[in-house]
Amino acid sequence: AGRSHYDLAALVPGLVGQQFGRSGWQDVGGTNNLQISAMSIHGGTFLDTTMAVNGLSSRNLLSTNWATNFVADTGTAAEWTIDYAGQGAESPSSGVTFNMIPKEGGNQFSGSVFATGANEHFQSSNYTDELKAKGLRSPSTLYRMYDINPSGGGQIFQNKLWFYVSGRWQTNQTYIPGSVGNANAGDPTKWLWVADPSVRGKFNTTQNSGSFRFTYQANAKNKFFFSHEPQGRTWIDATAATSPESFPDYVFTLQRMSSAGWTGTLNNKLLASVKWGDHGEPFGDQIPAEAPYNTLITVHEVGGQFIQPKHYRGRGHGGNQAVPPGWHTEPHDQQLNASLSYVTGSHNMKFGFQNQWGTIDNFSETVPANVDYYFVNGVPNQFRQWALPTHTTSKLKAEMGWYAQDAWTVGRATINAGLRFDYFANEFPEQHLGPGLLVPNRDITFAPASFYSMKDLTPRVGVAYDLFGTGKTALKAHWGKYVQGLSVGTGNPVGNLSTNATRTWTDNGNYQIDCDLKVTAAQDNRATGGDFCGPNPNALFGLSTPSTAYDKEAYTGWGNRQWNQTFSVGVQHEVA
Repeated sequence: AGRSHYDLAALVPGLVGQQFGRSGWQDVGGTNNLQISAMSIHGGTFLDTTMAVNGLSSRNLLSTNWATNFVADTGTAAEWTIDYAGQGAESPSSGVTFNMIPKEGGNQFSGSVFATGANEHFQSSNYTDELKAKGLRSPSTLYRMYDINPSGGGQIFQNKLWFYVSGRWQTNQTYIPGSVGNANAGDPTKWLWVADPSVRGKFNTTQNSGSFRFTYQANAKNKFFFSHEPQGRTWIDATAATSPESFPDYVFTLQRMSSAGWTGTLNNKLLASVKWGDHGEPFGDQIPAEAPYNTLITVHEVGGQFIQPKHYRGRGHGGNQAVPPGWHTEPHDQQLNASLSYVTGSHNMKFGFQNQWGTIDNFSETVPANVDYYFVNGVPNQFRQWALPTHTTSKLKAEMGWYAQDAWTVGRATINAGLRFDYFANEFPEQHLGPGLLVPNRDITFAPASFYSMKDLTPRVGVAYDLFGTGKTALKAHWGKYVQGLSVGTGNPVGNLSTNATRTWTDNGNYQIDCDLKVTAAQDNRATGGDFCGPNPNALFGLSTPSTAYDKEAYTGWGNRQWNQTFSVGVQHEVA
């Protein structure tokens, strides 16, 4: 397996992964260990997957808990834990939870170097003349992969201050089956796709990272730490449906995870802990600034006569047809966790507080023409027009939890009981949208608003019973109620904006839309050498009009948040 938490999770029986917009998330020997997946098990929802480093979530604010592009450096890991059932009161959700416990360093320097790599010469091929005759232009093959990961740590001051540092360089690059280049790529005068077998479509994720951690033992009872891991990544999301010149090219300018904390032994029964974390993820698939791809219009071929990619010529719109190119800026997603543990002979009690807050800005754009084309067997028949650019800002006001739990031993039974309070709130500052090419009079100001304000109490209880009193056979059962993850951007009033419309089109042969796209009615300019453009079917194009009305109980108040319950029972026996 490769060296990421997703690859480790694949070894858990019954655990399945999902990648959005593609299949085949499974890693083989490190060839796919940078791809982002969400996990689920026992019928649970993959949206509740949580990834944490030292107990601090690495989520971004694009979606629910699962959303993160941060792949922690395995070279810094002392231990990975994967919880997939029986979650205690510390967890708001019942989803699969990963937690990386980092190395701290010590009085003696120690380290390791892990390195692996392969290219196409390490792989055989089953690409036969028969497959070629049936239309498969090229096979799926490895191009290059490597993972180089030196790490080490030791003392700065003996018994007082330690360090641990690591660097990691890795890539996963594979050729996409059937994907070859476009001989007309980059030529503004050409509108049809022509196969160029000398170019093969290549999927690429490359990530470089470095990290350091300092641990300070102030005295016998108090320990402090600080860690920081910056990462840079490029992700060319190649698929067979898109021609290589149109592959979405996501650039992560800098994603990072920083944390600091303190643990203190207050006495021989009380342990306190406070942790702070800060996570940032600015990234996006932007229209290139350089010619010719800063102006080239994307073409979507929807016919069946030509065996060719569905999307080609222009950049953007190739990976996700419903979403235009854009970028996201999330400079700070901060969190604070605190806990107090009380341990006696029969009780192990824990009380805690968690909160997370932050802001994310989303930008959408397209080429200057604000259109993309649809062809049927090489003939234009439709176009899509866009009311862009747009900019939205969403704030996570609070994703807060208070919890109390106790592991209480009575005779042969240990009872794990917990109660959790969750509060989720988001809000949106004043936002303004100015004019665009096809909405020249747009001047909309959205007043500050809020949406979610949800409060919930959820109990959990588990029992472990020593069946024969020998300490070898345990009967275990657990039941719990959990809230489901919420998206920070839900309810943003800018989301009511209708940004695109698809219209019929009869072209005069010049591949230019000879109509006024600001006019919503049908236009027939063929008598004067122009085009026929059907009416704009979207009466709300460019307007901010809610298409959905929400019952207030769906997003505010007590006990109205979506939830799920989990139940498990099993027997565990020591064989040897």
